[in-house]
Amino acid sequence: MLQEKIILPAVGADVPAKALYALSHAIERLPGATALLMDEAWRTAADVIATHVKAGNLPDSLHVHRDGSVEDSIAAIRNHGIALGDAWLFWEHKGARWFSPRYRAGPGIVDLFDIGDRGQPIDDLTIVLFQIDPQEPPFVVAGEGTCPPRVPGECDAREDFPPFGDYTDFIGAAFTDIRAQWTHPDTGRHYGILDLDWESGLGIGWSFIQFEGGSGRELKTFADAVGKVCGQCMMYAHRHL
Repeated sequence: MLQEKIILPAVGADVPAKALYALSHAIERLPGATALLMDEAWRTAADVIATHVKAGNLPDSLHVHRDGSVEDSIAAIRNHGIALGDAWLFWEHKGARWFSPRYRAGPGIVDLFDIGDRGQPIDDLTIVLFQIDPQEPPFVVAGEGTCPPRVPGECDAREDFPPFGDYTDFIGAAFTDIRAQWTHPDTGRHYGILDLDWESGLGIGWSFIQFEGGSGRELKTFADAVGKVCGQCMMYAHRHL
C-alpha cells in the first residue's frame, strides 16, 4: 500500500490530523498541563509540540525534528524524562499484537474508485492496520446495527441457525471456534460465519484495516481492491457504538 501510495508514510506533513489531535490529547493529560489545545493549522507533529511548549505544557528544552513522525515525538518526550501515557494510540491497541501508525490516505487510493467517484475528498480519511494475537480470541466488530444475515442466493434474512440457535448464537459459536459451520437444512450446504451476507454489520478475525473517517462506499471499494491484490476475499464492517 505504501509502494502504490494508497497510504503515505506517516512523517512530516503527511501525518494525518487525527494522529496530531491524538498526540495533543495525550500531552493534555500530563500532570500540570493547563491548556487544552487543538489547532486546524497543525500540519506536523512538530507543530503540536511547539504549541504545547508555548502553552507551558512541555519544557522549552524539548525539540523534535520537523519531518519526524508522531512516534518520534513521543520518544523525544519520554527520553526527556516525561511520563507520557498511551492516550495517543488508537482504541484497540491494548488487544493488538501489532499495529501500524495512523496513515493518511494517499493519491493511490483514488485509482481504486470508478471514474465518476474520483472527486470524493480523502483528506479526512485515516487508516490503521492491526493484528490480534492468533492465540487470543478473535476481534469482533458488531453492535446494535448487526442484523440477521442473508444466506447467499436467498432474498430474506435468516434468524435461525440450528443447532446453534439464532444468528447471535452462531456468532458466539464462531467466536469460540472460527471454523464453526452451519448446515442449511434445505440444501445441506455448509456455511462459515463469514460466508453469510451480514450487510457490513459484522466483522470477526485477527487481521484488520481500520478506517477513521471516510464513508462506507470508500470502505467497500478499498476492501474489494485490496482483496484482489491479496488474492483472498476481504469483508468490511462499520463500527457500532
